[in-house]
Amino acid sequence: MKQFLEAKDQLKLITISEVKDLLKEHYSSEYSKMIIEEDATIERIDYYYSELNYVKCERNLSLLKFPLFDKIKDDFKLFEGGIPKFGDKAVIEYESYLKEFGELSGATNTFLTPDDIQKAFDFPFDLNDNEISQHQRPYFISMETYHETCNSCKGNQYISCSNNECSGKHTWRCNKCIGKGEVTCNKCSGDGSNRCSSCSGKGKKQSGPYDNGKPKIEKCQKCIGAGKVACKNCSKSGKVRCTNCEGTGDIICQICYADKERYGMIDCPECLTAGKTAQLMYVETSIDFLKSQQINKTGANFEIKEEIIKNHVSDTKIPELVYKKLNRDIQNHSDEISSKLIEKYEGDLGLSKIDYPLILKAEIYYQVIPCIRFSYKHILTNEIHELKIVDIWNFPEVIFPTNAEATKTTFTSITSSIGTVIAKIFKTKGFKLKEDKKLEFKLLIYLAKADGKIEEEEKVVLSNKIISLKNFTNREKNELFNLLNSGNLPELTKEDVRFNDPNSGIEILASLEELALSDGCYENSEKELIEKLQKLIQENSIEHTFEK
Repeated sequence: MKQFLEAKDQLKLITISEVKDLLKEHYSSEYSKMIIEEDATIERIDYYYSELNYVKCERNLSLLKFPLFDKIKDDFKLFEGGIPKFGDKAVIEYESYLKEFGELSGATNTFLTPDDIQKAFDFPFDLNDNEISQHQRPYFISMETYHETCNSCKGNQYISCSNNECSGKHTWRCNKCIGKGEVTCNKCSGDGSNRCSSCSGKGKKQSGPYDNGKPKIEKCQKCIGAGKVACKNCSKSGKVRCTNCEGTGDIICQICYADKERYGMIDCPECLTAGKTAQLMYVETSIDFLKSQQINKTGANFEIKEEIIKNHVSDTKIPELVYKKLNRDIQNHSDEISSKLIEKYEGDLGLSKIDYPLILKAEIYYQVIPCIRFSYKHILTNEIHELKIVDIWNFPEVIFPTNAEATKTTFTSITSSIGTVIAKIFKTKGFKLKEDKKLEFKLLIYLAKADGKIEEEEKVVLSNKIISLKNFTNREKNELFNLLNSGNLPELTKEDVRFNDPNSGIEILASLEELALSDGCYENSEKELIEKLQKLIQENSIEHTFEK
């Protein structure tokens, strides 16, 4: 409740008047150079930093099937009896049995998606000191836990051989030699002889030199003129031993049993000769204690960097309990802010208060960090700039996206600088007027700072008299900016009131008096400065007359 009250306080509206007071208190130096209109638009964005400590629960429904060997029959009896004995569900008191059954040869374990998830998962959680225990005992579904005669072997423990040729015969006639034990020789195709390779089957071959221009032909000595030789592979018989049956004419199955009692049979792959199978449907529960963090926002469409927001988060974060589920006991202490934040966490983390993964407990710390954006005018440049303030009510931090007093080297500034140099050399009328204007701006700054603060009315008058600095060089602009920002202004001398136009002194004194009276209060410090300037101007005038 405490953080909700603090958040509501942070969410209260802010006015331009309050913004000005805030800047005066925390950023007086920067504020003295700003003109903020009374009807200025304030854009606002509220950041919600939050940390969630939560307990997440997941439940998995599994179907474990395994052969019911004699050695485990007594152990499995602890799970049999159905609804009359256990009701719909019951705790598995001896969890080691799950491991025992699952490690049996032929055991399979399948994750299920129950049609009625609440019915399968509706079972009380184990508690410890009125809190959710991290270790949750598994429980089983009694009506889906039983044993039965094996469907594959019908309890006979064995089934006919799975070899298609055997089909339980164990021995059968070789289909390659049709039971004869021998097959046609593949070298001579059953002929018993092969073509002579020496004479290529002709029975004759050329030998010796030519006789009267004709080659001498003689009978082939290898085949003795027959053109054929006896087949070595089958020894002239045209038949060879059948490799499929090794010459026996019969095939003996290498898979099934050959003894009298189990002739042509193999072990039942389902029950592994147990004759019975069993199944155990059970639910396992996992509990995780987790943490998560978020930064959310509502309001205007501008951004503050996340690291800046985090810098304004309190070092003391005390989470408050907002939700707790202890079986049928459900506590909900959420407020309108924490409720929305929890919903956001649920969506992002895939949690629910109804379905699994289930959120069983939630403690949340949250803090609202309000931020605003508005525009102001700089009193010297008269240019509009943007300003952001982070954490407006607690520890306001001002962000200046642009530097109002930054000078850039552009084509205009270069030409202005060159023009000033040329004008200075030739002492043109334009240069003299500009020099007088620069002195006027300098003296206006002195007067505005004379009493140690620049009032709102003085800002407006100063801004209206200066209008713009665009005709000044970057060096000249920086001189004026430095005077405006200086905490200790240099002593004024006669050089500071040495005007090119004799009438400028009288006009500037009038401007200074107008500035001094703009706030309705003619301060002694302002009066003393004007009197000093009058005296300096008079001294310059006397010197000028004497020189003539």
